[in-house]
Amino acid sequence: MANTNGNMNFMKNIILSSLVCLLVFVHCTTNEKPIKGAKLDITINNENVIDSLIVYDKENSWDIMGCYRFADANMISDTLQVTQNKIYKMYFFTDGMQQELGEIYLGPNSRNAFQMDKNDPYASINFQGTYAAINNYFAYARNIENILSEQVKNGISQEDLQVELAEKKEMVLQKGKSEQISDSLVDYTKNKFEKFSSILVKKNSKYLYKRSLIGTVGNNFVFQDANKKPVSLQDYKGKYVYIDVWATWCKPCKEEYVHLKDLEAYFSDTEAIAILSVSIDKDFSTWYNYLTSALLEGTQLHCGLENPFVTFYDIGALPRFLFLDKEGKVISADEIRPSNERLKSYLQSYLKK
Repeated sequence: MANTNGNMNFMKNIILSSLVCLLVFVHCTTNEKPIKGAKLDITINNENVIDSLIVYDKENSWDIMGCYRFADANMISDTLQVTQNKIYKMYFFTDGMQQELGEIYLGPNSRNAFQMDKNDPYASINFQGTYAAINNYFAYARNIENILSEQVKNGISQEDLQVELAEKKEMVLQKGKSEQISDSLVDYTKNKFEKFSSILVKKNSKYLYKRSLIGTVGNNFVFQDANKKPVSLQDYKGKYVYIDVWATWCKPCKEEYVHLKDLEAYFSDTEAIAILSVSIDKDFSTWYNYLTSALLEGTQLHCGLENPFVTFYDIGALPRFLFLDKEGKVISADEIRPSNERLKSYLQSYLKK
């Protein structure tokens, strides 16, 4: 009897040991490693134009959470060090120009992915994963903002814009309800859209004013050269005039200077166009010192902030580029930048007229 009990205990131990080993094996082979942060997979089709994409934590002094370059691959995976559920900002760079892509909601121990096409990033972006519904809702609202911005660029009256804004706001709210997005996130998106709308109305006012300048005389202004000699825009009558409006404190302006030099070299054999750089630096000495230390070439003139030129063209954000015809009339009060590869052929088309 003792031997029988011993054998039974022995068999039980073997069975228990086997079960433990089996459970350990199943756990190790079927369970994935826990995620400490927020896993993010990004796929970009036609990525050759998109230089990089950056995820920022706006609430934490715009701390960079992730920076992804697409020079060698169109798919990138990363795990962001996310410790709480919150909204992050996303920007992408195209031809060196930063553009806001939108927002992404992330949390710890989450899996997230999105893909988009660089030819239409706002309309094509699609999210999957833990917070797919929230992020696709954010993307929907951002795409509507982009559509409205394009309408402003293409020309729309303030009255029609107000109608569009009201309709699109209602669409955003209804989308949130139909997708069962939480009230707090719908309210967040609504408030953000209202701020965007207020800014867009002001921006449209500026666009409308710039368009109103087209065809008007825009050369009744006098500047100073490095020797403080007065130089009038009317001196260039008979030529097309491309004007670079800049300031020494403007970093993007300095980045455009390289392309402006290339533009000047390209048109160096023709007298039909003049390319000018006009500084709105408040102090002449600040401009002059930078001019001499940086050895800037080309036609460099100083305008200052009090010149009527600044008010007439509503100069605000820099750099700004203007284009006048041979009579000194405005062709564009917000022209293509020198870094845009289309500019040379665009200007050339006028010279052939």
